[in-house]
Amino acid sequence: SEAQPSRSSVVKKGLASRTATGEVEAAEDENKIRDQLIPIVAAVMLYMMIMMVAPASLNAVLEEKMQRISEVLVASVSPFQLMLGKTLGGVGVSMVLSVIYIGGGMFALDYNERLIDLQPSILVWFFVFQVMAMMMFQALFSAIGAASSEIRDAQSLMGPVMMIAVAPMF
Repeated sequence: SEAQPSRSSVVKKGLASRTATGEVEAAEDENKIRDQLIPIVAAVMLYMMIMMVAPASLNAVLEEKMQRISEVLVASVSPFQLMLGKTLGGVGVSMVLSVIYIGGGMFALDYNERLIDLQPSILVWFFVFQVMAMMMFQALFSAIGAASSEIRDAQSLMGPVMMIAVAPMF
C-alpha cells in the first residue's frame, strides 16, 4: 500500500524583528482583527468625522455672510480669529464625537474579549491625524463658504474638495 502524503498547514505570520542585542525574534501569528479590521475602522471613522463636521462650517460661514452677521463679528475680532475659532470649534466637535464612538468600540471589543488587539499607538495616531485632517478640511470648507455668495456657488466649488476627501476611501 502506498503511504498518503502528509498535508502541511500554512500559518500566516507577521514580520520578524531584531532585539536591542541583535538577536532575531520570532514573528507572531497574524491577527486579522489587529492588522486589518482596526485600521480600516479607524480610516472610515476619520472619513465620517470629516463628512459630519467640516461641511457644517461651509454652511455656517455662508449663512453668516448672507445674513450680514459676519460684518458685526469682524468689527470685534479679526477675520483670522473668526475663522480660527470656527476651525477649532469643529475640531473640538469631531474630537468629542470620536471619543464617544471609540468608547463604544472599546466597550464592544472588551465585551468580546478582544480589547487586547487594540494597540494604544493606533489611538494616538488616530487623534493626531484627526486633528490635522479636521484643520485642513475645516479651512477648505470655510474658504469655500467665504468665497461663495449663494449655496449654489458653494456646491459647484465643493467638487474638488470632495474628491480630495473621498480619495483615501477609494
